[in-house]
Amino acid sequence: MPNCSCDSELLISSDSKAFSWLENNISSNSSLTAKEALRMLEKLSESYSLGYDDNQLLQVIYHLYLMYQKNEVINLTSIRSMPDGLILHALDSLLFAKVIAGYVHLDSSSRLLDMGTGGGFPGIPIAAVSNFNVELLDSVGKKVNACNEFAAAMGLDDRVHASHDRLEEFARKSGRAFDLVTARALAKLDILIEYAEPYVKQGGYLFFGKANPGEQELSDAKKVARLCGFEIVSRETFELPDDYGHREIVVLRKVAKSKIKLPRKNGEARNHPLSAR
Repeated sequence: MPNCSCDSELLISSDSKAFSWLENNISSNSSLTAKEALRMLEKLSESYSLGYDDNQLLQVIYHLYLMYQKNEVINLTSIRSMPDGLILHALDSLLFAKVIAGYVHLDSSSRLLDMGTGGGFPGIPIAAVSNFNVELLDSVGKKVNACNEFAAAMGLDDRVHASHDRLEEFARKSGRAFDLVTARALAKLDILIEYAEPYVKQGGYLFFGKANPGEQELSDAKKVARLCGFEIVSRETFELPDDYGHREIVVLRKVAKSKIKLPRKNGEARNHPLSAR
């Protein structure tokens, strides 16, 4: 898709063939067109003071559109209606980028790992609004193939790549190569911390999205954070529009070496969590 920092209306009208997809429904379960979804996202961006330019938001909508087209043949998401997908996938991912920008410059070439990426959220939208080099990781091969197709179609495949592997196994191949790690709707916080520890550099950050983490989950996370050499530096909270719920992005920083040798064997993090020790 052509890249331009100009007004989205001018961009669309300047190359009507390249942007003809905007006239299509963004998903088969919705009468909302991709262009209407773009307008909604622009308004949401203003409401949440996100500060992304028109072309960046266009890229985010293009990813959402591609994902829903692929969702017709591969199960990438159970959120099939609009504006549910716009808010719970696109906006939710952009809120990650907003929080990340408070700790890491979006125009840097930092390396980001998105654990359990599914249809590419939040990794691909973050890539669309930054200069990060993004690795998308998922254990389902069809999802990985789809994400690589999305990155290529969006012109991001020079710095966005998806890999098919288990979290424990990929860590043994990549090493401690990432400046930041993201995950959402994947596991409890204590388990996410264990998964992420072998990947992140000293001084790097973890950004984990949750709906309403309970006191026990937060207590377990603090315990495992200490074991794995992290400190919880922030809990950024958002209220999604139109009663779509509460969001928290928990931010952790790598400050010390782990007291536990990681990664453990496959399945150990879930079956025998460190918080139970």
